[in-house]
Amino acid sequence: MRSGYGDTQVSSGPTSESGGFRARLGRIRRRITQRDPAAGPFRLPARLSTWVGARWQRYKARHGCSGPVVEREHERYWLANQATREVIWDRDLAVGRMKWNDALTGAFGYAPHELSTYQAWYERVHPEDRERVVSRQRAAVEGNAVTWIDEYRFCCRSGNYHTVLERGFIVRDARGRACRMVGSVVDTTDRRRAEETVRRYHDLLNGIIEGSGDLIAAMDVNFRFLALNRAYQAEVKRLFGADIQVGSSLRDITTPNPADMDCLIDLWTRALHGEEFTETHELGDPGRDRRYYEIRFSSIRDREGRLIGAAHIVRDVTERKRIPNFPDDTCGGVY
Repeated sequence: MRSGYGDTQVSSGPTSESGGFRARLGRIRRRITQRDPAAGPFRLPARLSTWVGARWQRYKARHGCSGPVVEREHERYWLANQATREVIWDRDLAVGRMKWNDALTGAFGYAPHELSTYQAWYERVHPEDRERVVSRQRAAVEGNAVTWIDEYRFCCRSGNYHTVLERGFIVRDARGRACRMVGSVVDTTDRRRAEETVRRYHDLLNGIIEGSGDLIAAMDVNFRFLALNRAYQAEVKRLFGADIQVGSSLRDITTPNPADMDCLIDLWTRALHGEEFTETHELGDPGRDRRYYEIRFSSIRDREGRLIGAAHIVRDVTERKRIPNFPDDTCGGVY
């Protein structure tokens, strides 16, 4: 069939491979660009236009990212884009182009066109995070992964770095080659700050508890330890020979003096029913060293005010008991 310009011949049969097809398209392009502009706009003959379009679709299906699977993912992506306030992006892996939804501006201050290339995104990843983030993303793309996820610091338009959680879905062609990624970015800065505040508070509280000379423990309504300091663990080990930790049950502790355990369970039962009180009790091996302990119980409640456990602070007051007229409310047990 004649092309309609010059004497270029174009085969109408499906005999050429991708290389021959590209060569023919190249010759057509040169013919178009070398035409005299005064001749007016170039128009492909209808049959040639149909043939080129069909061959281009075949080429994309064989070598590029096309087909019903990709089309469904593309539709799914844009539907999600409309339904969420998350920052959504679409990256063409072949050319490095990126598209963003309008949520990018509200989240990080950039207009979508300002991050239209992979390089633009890369330059805004914190320098200390770049190597890790890029290497993990590359491993996912070059491997057989379907998804990629990472958390890193991202530079906003204001110049401040925010911590973000980014997820990506990797689209592959019929040969399994990654050709596209679609994903989302969530700003986790506030969550991370809250977690850091809780961690610092926990460390401070732990330092106070561990630095105290008192024995401190907390228990849930099922008689299992929720918390305890090292001093408490050491004293229980010395008195009962038991190794306890968070999650251990009070009922697992054995003692040569059954009266100690009876008194112990009675005290905790009262506390776990909401009673708050302070008492002094004697504890220890009758044949060895028995000591006096002042025990202060308090309730633990959740935000709705429901009782979820109890705590106590125990102090060795054996020396004080030697003082005349010291109150004696022992019951032969402890805690």
